[in-house]
Amino acid sequence: MFKTLSIQRKLQAVMMLTAAVALTLACVAFTIYEFQTTRSSEEQTLKTLAEIVAQSTTPYLAFPNVDDAADALSALATKSHVTDAALYDSRGKVFASYRSHKTGSDVPKEPKSDGLYEEPGSLVWFQPVREGSVRYGTLFVRWDLSHMYAAMRFYVAIALTVLCGALLAAYFISRALRKSLSQPILSLAQTAETVATKGDYSVRAQKFTDDELGSLTTTFNQMLGTIQEHESRLSEELAQRKQAEAAVRDSEQRYRATFHNAAIGIAHVGLDGAFLQTNETFGRIIGYSVAELSSLKFEDITHPDDIKEDWQGIERLIAGEIATFTMEKRYIRKDGSIVWANLGVSLLRNEDGTPRYFISVVEDIDARKRAEQALRESEERFRTLSDNIAQLAWMANADGSVFWYNQRWFEYTGTTFEQMLQMGRELVHHPDHVKRVVSKWCVHLGKGLQWEDTFPIRGADGKYRWFLSRAYPIRDGAGRIVRWFGTNTDITDVREAQEALQRAQLELRKHADTLEQTVAMRTGELKESNEQLEALVYTIAHDLRSPLRSMQGFSELLLEDHPTLPMEQRDYLRRIRTSAEFMDKMILDLLAFGRTSRAQLELSAVDLQRCGVRLCSNAPAKSKIPKRSSKSFLRCRPSWPMSQR
Repeated sequence: MFKTLSIQRKLQAVMMLTAAVALTLACVAFTIYEFQTTRSSEEQTLKTLAEIVAQSTTPYLAFPNVDDAADALSALATKSHVTDAALYDSRGKVFASYRSHKTGSDVPKEPKSDGLYEEPGSLVWFQPVREGSVRYGTLFVRWDLSHMYAAMRFYVAIALTVLCGALLAAYFISRALRKSLSQPILSLAQTAETVATKGDYSVRAQKFTDDELGSLTTTFNQMLGTIQEHESRLSEELAQRKQAEAAVRDSEQRYRATFHNAAIGIAHVGLDGAFLQTNETFGRIIGYSVAELSSLKFEDITHPDDIKEDWQGIERLIAGEIATFTMEKRYIRKDGSIVWANLGVSLLRNEDGTPRYFISVVEDIDARKRAEQALRESEERFRTLSDNIAQLAWMANADGSVFWYNQRWFEYTGTTFEQMLQMGRELVHHPDHVKRVVSKWCVHLGKGLQWEDTFPIRGADGKYRWFLSRAYPIRDGAGRIVRWFGTNTDITDVREAQEALQRAQLELRKHADTLEQTVAMRTGELKESNEQLEALVYTIAHDLRSPLRSMQGFSELLLEDHPTLPMEQRDYLRRIRTSAEFMDKMILDLLAFGRTSRAQLELSAVDLQRCGVRLCSNAPAKSKIPKRSSKSFLRCRPSWPMSQR
């Protein structure tokens, strides 16, 4: 919501927020300071009072007198903040006590350790009662803090009142000032936007006032003309800052070099090898305490294989051949484990030049040694893996310069690392592809993008094989490219298979074109045959329908002209007429089937039961059918297609 406010309201909000934060911090600081001051004053008053009462009651405990001790404690009634007091004898028993009218607690049955204790709403002090080195007992005093908390509540109320009044005044003042403050800022913002969008540094912001905002406008206008100079000064200041930081680091290192607070182990070793003085850091490295090291010699905690080299350096120091010597050595820790350390030794001499003792600086490098060992093992695993993969692998620096090839590369190309450093790609890449490959690699290298390309590489036998090459950028935690890892995969067999597949596809397309021509020719021949068949069917159908019409006509004449014929004969005539009509329909269906080559054939389902009934109804009378033909079978396929006709 704050982002959508106008600059005037933002200024007002900032003023109000600044005033509120400043006043709140001031009130809180004042309250805390007052609380701490008052609390310290109360503690000091209680301590002083306890010391006075302890001194005054010492005789009553030395020469036991309970009444006088009680009278001495009752004098505390003049101190309104003392709620309870008690005297304990040397055995820790209550000797005398005092309780004010407002107390709500009992005195402890026995004293605690000397000093100050805090209870809810009060302070408790246990003061030793002694004379010289002889202690006769303990004084207990409880100090009420309710008046202090009441005062603090009053201070908090005053602070809140002042805060509210100041915020109200800040609100009205900010309303009156926000326009005069925002107008020059808006002008500066508009000018900055013009400079940012158009890149025109000749524009200047309008100056409205002669105050700090006016000075800001003037400075801003001057800045537009001196950007380059400002950047130069900034670079110089940055260099000076780095030098200052380096000086600070040097100072910090010198400070850490002090003996007792050094971050590395320091030991003073006598001429006989005994430890004269060691710091705690050295003890932590070796696993011994400072006291334990004081009874040992450096030979006692040095690995046997490193003692000889250590003594050789010491002898050269004593002889004056060298001023210092360093070595990486192994120490034997108290638990028997080995720790690696970097040892630096110098010799401190007396004023007459005689050796005094050795100063040894020990740095724990065990983690580094283990890391180096792990790194060596990791590099060995990497080299074993990279030298045994099928691809040719290589690595390059961030600028693209190759600094490593795997063994597979040298086996295939027949080159050496020195040859690759001298000639590079020109030695093994095909000359027709070098320029294109280098150009594409430089583009991806500049953009930090993954690189992929396909080109031939010459083998040790002088023959070229095609490789699919890829390079991946390896970045650090900040996203900067630190190196490139590349692989070259042999795809010659794949390319040959693809080319063979393309040739097969081309042949297949040729066969497909030939097949289409053959189908078109066969279709024309079939069409001609269908036309001839259609003409033949039409002729046959026309000739067959002539006798059928005669059969139909004569059967109808017999039925009409001879009504006296027996019923059986009349039934025969009707069957003849029905059969002739059925055959005529079949001929018409045959004509329709002959025209299917011209029109689309429409298929529909046929009710076989109706067809069977229809056939049976046209059969001869049962009495006239020969016995051997009395059984008929009707067979058809369930989905036999029939025309609608």
